[in-house]
Amino acid sequence: MSLLAGPRLDPYLFFSPAAPMPIVQGSTFDLTIGSIIGQNGRPMPGPFKLKPGNIVQVVSREIFSLPCNVTGQATYKTSLTKVGIWALTIGIVDPGWTGPLTTTLLNFSKVDYSIFVGMQFMRVSVFEHEPVGKDKLRPCTSLPAYMQDAKDKAMTTFPSTFMDKDEIAGQAGNKAVRTLIVRVLAVAGVITLISGSAVYFMNNVHVQVALFNEKEVQQLEARMGSLEAQLRKSQSSAPVHNDNGAKPRP
Repeated sequence: MSLLAGPRLDPYLFFSPAAPMPIVQGSTFDLTIGSIIGQNGRPMPGPFKLKPGNIVQVVSREIFSLPCNVTGQATYKTSLTKVGIWALTIGIVDPGWTGPLTTTLLNFSKVDYSIFVGMQFMRVSVFEHEPVGKDKLRPCTSLPAYMQDAKDKAMTTFPSTFMDKDEIAGQAGNKAVRTLIVRVLAVAGVITLISGSAVYFMNNVHVQVALFNEKEVQQLEARMGSLEAQLRKSQSSAPVHNDNGAKPRP
């Protein structure tokens, strides 16, 4: 496998002439934004103000048309990362791929950043290798189907913020509350069982005082039902004594 560069980096060999050609660098192509897709799944004309911590889906205006002996490698542009804009979805462009590329842009800076159509957002290297058989080539979808899939994912899959902090905080809080309740109930249950049948537990149950971790809490929950059933059975079969140890009179 060899990296193609210089005069061998002819965009017409790797991109469809039906769309704009990419910007040619020494050993890479620079892709530009063709569509900005909002949270409602609709393309936005731009410029789009990408706020700190927010993400947005963008689609290249260039359309690949890779031969079966060429693989692309898409990565972020360092000029964008220097100002806090990161392309999250990068990677391999399969041989034989025909279509644009979609990525998620994240603003991890402290200031707003304008995203607009025609903006350079990704760079691609191409590598030549032995031809890949037709049975191994990735099937391509039509451009309308590809764009519709990108819109659907923008609308249903991705939040407006990276690792949605409000949702994560809520989930973490709910989990912490549930864990706390389980631990309190577990400790209360153990105390109740011990006080209600001290002799039974001294002879039959080994009680260990320790800090509960999450796994222990789960195990304790599973044992609580069994212990309660055993206690009820023991109490129903054991004779009742008063304080001086004598059996109560009828």
